[in-house]
Amino acid sequence: MAYDIPCDICEQEPSAQMLTNLLDGTVLAIGGRCLPQFYGQMTLQMFDAGDHKGPATRCQACRRFHERMTTPVAPIGTETDVSRETTVPAADGEQEAATP
Repeated sequence: MAYDIPCDICEQEPSAQMLTNLLDGTVLAIGGRCLPQFYGQMTLQMFDAGDHKGPATRCQACRRFHERMTTPVAPIGTETDVSRETTVPAADGEQEAATP
């Protein structure tokens, strides 16, 4: 008969998801109530936003997370081609990059 695998984070509930590290083969079992905290912490680490401190309206990590999630990303293939930028003579004779 099958048995429940306990959550590796809280050890209080059965796991709802298992993650396998492809580098060393270790497995992490995560319970349903621990999933939001686990993925929230992983996202803060990935965005290098810091630790969550205080209410969301005053937390720097939440602000950085929100900025990262709402900043539009340029579609693939539409990067700015620096080689096409033109220069215009400045008033003092130096070259300045023109802004399109």
